[in-house]
Amino acid sequence: MGKIKLLPPNLSNKIAAGEVVERPASIIKELIENSIDSGAKTITITFEDGGKRLIRITDDGCGMTEEDLMMAFQRHATSKIATVDDLMNIRTMGFRGEALASIASVAKIEAKTALQGSTEGHFLRIDGGEIQTSQKVISVPGTTFTIKNLFFNIPARRKFLRSKSAETRHILNVIKKFTIAYPEVSFLVFDESERVLVYPIQTLQERLEEIFGKRTFSTLIPVENKIGEVQITGFVEKPELVRKSFGEQHLLLNKRSVTSRVLNKAVFSAYGSLISKGDYPLFVISLEMPATEFDINVHPAKLEVKFAEEQEIFDAIYKTIREVFTSDMAIPSMHETSLKPAHRTKIKPNQFTLDHQKPFLFKEAPTNKHLESPTFVKPQAPTQSRLNLTENMSDDEFEEEVISKAQEPETPKQVHNSMSGKFWQVHNTYIFSQIKSGLVIIDQHVAHERILYEKALRCFDDFTLPSQKLLFPQTVQLSKEDYLILLEILPWLEKIGFEIKNYGDNSILLEGIPADVRLQDEASILVKMLEFYKENEFKESDVKKNVAASFACHSAIKAGDKLTEDEMRVLVDELFGTEFPYFCPHGRPIVINLSTKELGKKFHRT
Repeated sequence: MGKIKLLPPNLSNKIAAGEVVERPASIIKELIENSIDSGAKTITITFEDGGKRLIRITDDGCGMTEEDLMMAFQRHATSKIATVDDLMNIRTMGFRGEALASIASVAKIEAKTALQGSTEGHFLRIDGGEIQTSQKVISVPGTTFTIKNLFFNIPARRKFLRSKSAETRHILNVIKKFTIAYPEVSFLVFDESERVLVYPIQTLQERLEEIFGKRTFSTLIPVENKIGEVQITGFVEKPELVRKSFGEQHLLLNKRSVTSRVLNKAVFSAYGSLISKGDYPLFVISLEMPATEFDINVHPAKLEVKFAEEQEIFDAIYKTIREVFTSDMAIPSMHETSLKPAHRTKIKPNQFTLDHQKPFLFKEAPTNKHLESPTFVKPQAPTQSRLNLTENMSDDEFEEEVISKAQEPETPKQVHNSMSGKFWQVHNTYIFSQIKSGLVIIDQHVAHERILYEKALRCFDDFTLPSQKLLFPQTVQLSKEDYLILLEILPWLEKIGFEIKNYGDNSILLEGIPADVRLQDEASILVKMLEFYKENEFKESDVKKNVAASFACHSAIKAGDKLTEDEMRVLVDELFGTEFPYFCPHGRPIVINLSTKELGKKFHRT
């Protein structure tokens, strides 16, 4: 007997489900696509435990007959295509006939459906691919799918699902894409019994205003152009208002959310030098074009797309957006200018006491006995090697070298003792000090960032940082995604000095902030921290480190903040009291060494 055997349908379905059903959000995507194809005008989505325990999708679409319902759960059974030619001219969201069979093989699924104009429908229950119940029922027109206990029969897959909060955010992100693409469809979303999203039938502008907020929407520029058979519409964010977090870049092709290297590159190329590396503008770009000019059948998830004429598509998008940036629509208004961080107040000379009305003045040690070194107070010098003051540079290397390895190790105390005792601030950004071998140059922002980062990590384990009460507590309205993130990291926020109360309806009451945060920035600091946390969530799996890094980044002194010599001295002292004084939490260098030897080479000294 031969070794190669045909796999049984139940096993092959479970294998195929690995591509179609990655997580609860994948199921919701496939079922919403079915609802849209059925002509639904109202779609209700309910999920529990991040979709792991239950997902329910109800629509008012055309419904199915008993025969079609039974056939729908067979692999490669579909009403969307019939011939090879149809595959090259796809006009529906679904077409592969894989989703329901895949879902049914890894979950317990119930389906109830009735045709429009009928009150008699059919009910079907399937557990792990096996039909358990099939019967006629009284039903309202439309279809309801209920999925329970995802991956109940594949424990190895279930353990790879993330927390309830993380899976919920994936679900909301998938739903957001559909709500943007289909403003003519009403969406109702329930998490457990809580109604979290309600979108009535709207225009695209009304829908985007509700999703992103009127203030953000006011910063978007409409784009519209038709080149050949390609219709381009949408909105792009003004270059001076772009953000650092990835995730609000939406590409639609014939109302389908897609990923495309060509489309993405075209948009970012249009921004060009108007934005910096690492900036991510918010945009919604929608393309309408003949279905014969692209292929969506690249992957079972139906997200990736390939174009017959990639260069033409690239040029069309690039030209459309680039022309918008040269028009008067791109000129910022007074309101938009106010969205930028306010210009920082300068420190008055010789002011060396805590003053929360000033941007970042230093304070004496608080009475909390757990604090080893409060903000900008001289620490005890550790004994571990920190800085190399004598580097042998090659002829090709010249002006600067990040001090990362010490050839002749010295402790921070030795480094401090070798300094001249004089400090100079250059461009209110860099601190210079003379040492035996030349100069040490310190970036003041990342130096303070490193200090605050390590202080936050220490407080997570041992104590709570002091807080300053707000005279007028502030209500902060968050998106559902940001609200879930805040709840997830709230214990750590409280440890570093935030005092936050739940205000209901995705909003919080901010009553106190860390003592290191400037009073005029209290709400914006929290919002920026949440944005930073989202941006780095998958880069840094340790929640405490991510929270500490986000706190340090947005609470540290900034480039352009003027320091007195005393303030510079205390900053340097604390920096070399940290565990890793050479690099900030993001890996940027803090300290640069410029030796007299290299200065001599610059001036051609022998």
